[in-house]
Amino acid sequence: MPRFKIGERVALKGRLREVHSGEAIGTVVSIAPDSHGKTPRKAAQERKTLIIKIRVNVGQLKMLQAAAGRASLDLSTWIRTVALRAAKEE
Repeated sequence: MPRFKIGERVALKGRLREVHSGEAIGTVVSIAPDSHGKTPRKAAQERKTLIIKIRVNVGQLKMLQAAAGRASLDLSTWIRTVALRAAKEE
């Protein structure tokens, strides 16, 4: 449950207070989760930390980017998805 509401007037504290020379009032314009509201990190074996390089020419890169775009995925995610699907089928 957020401590503040959008539009609420609040006293600035910490670094903001220093920047604004002591007493200052601000208006809440957005609320971000604190460190306790973050999604927990994945286990080490689940994280994607390895990099594979592939060689393609400009035309091939454009084709791959277009296919990834049609799937609404970034290029890396699309290539990984397609490659893993092909690997499972073999």
